[in-house]
Amino acid sequence: SGCVDITDLAQNVRQKRKSGQNVLFKAVKKAEYSPSRILFLVATVNCLATSKFPIGMGATMPGTITSYYQGLVGPEDYLGIADFCKAGILPLIVGVIYCLIFYKLIPNGTIDKSQVKDVKDAAPISRKDEYFIFGVFGFIIVTTFVPNMTKEHLIREKAESLYSEATLIAGTYAGGLYTSETTLETVKMQLDSLAVYLNSEIRIINPSGRLVLDTNSPLDVENVVVIENFDSTVTSGSYYIVGDFFGNFDSDVLTVFAPITSNYKVKGYVVIHTDMNDIQKSCNSLLNISYITLAILFLLSLIILIFFTEIVYIPLRKITHATEQYAAGNMHYEFQVDSEDEIGYLASCLNYMASEIARSEDDQKKFVANVSHDFRSPLTSIRGYLEAMLDGTIPPEMHEKYITIVLNETERLTKLTNSLLTLNNLNTKGMLLDKTDFDINQVIRNTASTFEGTCHNKSIAIEMILTGNEMYVHADMGKIQQVLYNLMDNAIKFSHHDSVIHIETSEKKNKLFVSVKDTGIGIPKEDLKLIWDRFYKSDLSRGKDKKGTGLGLSIVKEIINAHDEHINVISTPGVGSEFIFSLPKSHQEDEED
Repeated sequence: SGCVDITDLAQNVRQKRKSGQNVLFKAVKKAEYSPSRILFLVATVNCLATSKFPIGMGATMPGTITSYYQGLVGPEDYLGIADFCKAGILPLIVGVIYCLIFYKLIPNGTIDKSQVKDVKDAAPISRKDEYFIFGVFGFIIVTTFVPNMTKEHLIREKAESLYSEATLIAGTYAGGLYTSETTLETVKMQLDSLAVYLNSEIRIINPSGRLVLDTNSPLDVENVVVIENFDSTVTSGSYYIVGDFFGNFDSDVLTVFAPITSNYKVKGYVVIHTDMNDIQKSCNSLLNISYITLAILFLLSLIILIFFTEIVYIPLRKITHATEQYAAGNMHYEFQVDSEDEIGYLASCLNYMASEIARSEDDQKKFVANVSHDFRSPLTSIRGYLEAMLDGTIPPEMHEKYITIVLNETERLTKLTNSLLTLNNLNTKGMLLDKTDFDINQVIRNTASTFEGTCHNKSIAIEMILTGNEMYVHADMGKIQQVLYNLMDNAIKFSHHDSVIHIETSEKKNKLFVSVKDTGIGIPKEDLKLIWDRFYKSDLSRGKDKKGTGLGLSIVKEIINAHDEHINVISTPGVGSEFIFSLPKSHQEDEED
């Protein structure tokens, strides 16, 4: 952005190694960069500042980068992949690509949540910064530690090999030279061949620094060559050093020392030099493999990240957003996760849960509205009739008639209140049942006899087909009698005059099935699933059931469910309806069988 010049900053950091981080962060502080961009800049400048730019092979690089690097290392050959990474060019290129891909539409790497319209669009945004940081940290670690570790390993390996050769020379050729067992010319010829084989330079040096023999120079005993400032203790307990060997070389070399001893005295040293450029080339070859492997790993991690985002992260964001909507009370919010794994199952469960809660809320609102309506209607009638009798609108001779109507309305209110209390106490998990063994046939007969007057008025016959004289079941007799009462009451209420109601029992294995069948108006197919709801009345029943509360079948359903049994209905409009429920047979009945 023009705020920071990376190359100048790298030179400044290199010149001030001890205070490099302070210089770096002071410069970066001027630019309004996001943390990811600052991290990328720090990594790049750090790589530029710490690199020595070893040569590779080929032609020179064009442009301003060429002049910059040639200014540091001279007119050398172009840099290889490993050199690019060590010099910081590869992290620079990767960082630019990251910025172009991940920050093209996001200024300064920030996220404006108000612009995120969809969860799917928001999901990759939060992963971009993480993957960017992951990539930069990876390149920082690799370009900082791996090159140095690889180079040090190759130096030690080469030094061990050369030291073995130097020790062997000190004990054979060079040792014989100081004991006059061989001539200088013979030793020179042997060492020249060995130097070619080792691709190194071999020297024999006296403790004073006088050069006795050099494989890169012909023998010249007349001109004495002395290595100034020669110090055999420069290795500091080791057997090799890296440097220009007391100013004898223009570039760094790896030098190995091996003492030549005779009569327990050090007579001289076998010194082997090898060019560090050769070691650096070997290091670069290994680093090329490492960086290519690293690039493959990053590509694989990117693929895994994409799959993770699509398969896990985006669905989880959708689920999280849905739970936030549900927590805010929006139970009608719907979302879809196209997955058949556990996440898809979780999303389906959440959707189902929300729909059930929404339905429960709707039922609750409908329940309150129905209760209000069913209480308001009779109360309005009672008030109207009483006010009419008080103000004389209804003459005294008509009071008895309307008082009877008022009593019927109060009876309806009492029945409604009792049904509500019963239904409130009937819940499947908390209902207390007084289960005993009783004769279901006798309960059916007793319940049917209570409708004798009603049946006589409508000319309705009740036909009972019962299994055996006695049939014992294990259940709560009082609540089962309420079930039979509600079912018979409905059957009589919606049956035509001069019709027959069939009550039948049948047994199958350890179950007893009770059927109550009428030949009345029937129930429409679309209403069959709704008849168990509280206060529900089908359109066909509204004209017939003026006094009904719409709670009878709800109470029946709750009682049967509390017994862990089932109740079903079969109905055809204009033909009639049949309700069938099951009860467990008593153990007493099983023993008699």
